[in-house]
Amino acid sequence: MALYLYLHFPALQCDSLTDAVTAGLPVAVVDAQHRIVQLNALAAEQGVKLDMGLASAAALCHKLHLLPYQQQQQQAVLMSIAQQLYQLSADIALDEPDGLYLRLCNMLQLYQGLAGYRTELMAALALLPYQYYYASAATPLAAKCLALQRLNLLTEDNTRSGTALKRSPLRFTELQPDIQQQLQRLGIDSLGRLLALSTAELARRFDNRLVSLCGLPTCQQ
Repeated sequence: MALYLYLHFPALQCDSLTDAVTAGLPVAVVDAQHRIVQLNALAAEQGVKLDMGLASAAALCHKLHLLPYQQQQQQAVLMSIAQQLYQLSADIALDEPDGLYLRLCNMLQLYQGLAGYRTELMAALALLPYQYYYASAATPLAAKCLALQRLNLLTEDNTRSGTALKRSPLRFTELQPDIQQQLQRLGIDSLGRLLALSTAELARRFDNRLVSLCGLPTCQQ
């Protein structure tokens, strides 16, 4: 049975700071569009949120320490995590800028099942200074969708992960914004409503990207 795990690290650059200047300060990372893309717990406590504009964030938190987003630093940290986890999961792939895909089905026998693997994984992650969220599912994209919702769900029960997937808002999928808007105009605001449509109907109204992203078999023409 196919089983994939997705690990999401929402604040790698913030969490990797060792500069004494930022110790004990609310910190946020800002992208080129002056939006908050990462923040630490102290900034969150002051009301700063992801995607917030720079002016709004600064108004809420006068002592906010701002850092520009550093893509190369982010990539290096993510690669380092992957290398450390490679000892536990040989089948691992980067999903830049802040995620990892792990294929578990071939690894569980080495750990006497999912419970043993979970114990080793959590122990390894506990040694790292990074925030993380995770989820498992039968497909990589389904696992990512659930992990982005911070469910921390690790199970071999496809019914359980499938139920969570159906509840998922479309914004946690990799559907393009224009497709999401089309679906919302049709009253479809969750994967459950989307999956209720037949594969043939999906393929007729949209292209195969939508079918594949939903974890459904591609419609044959």
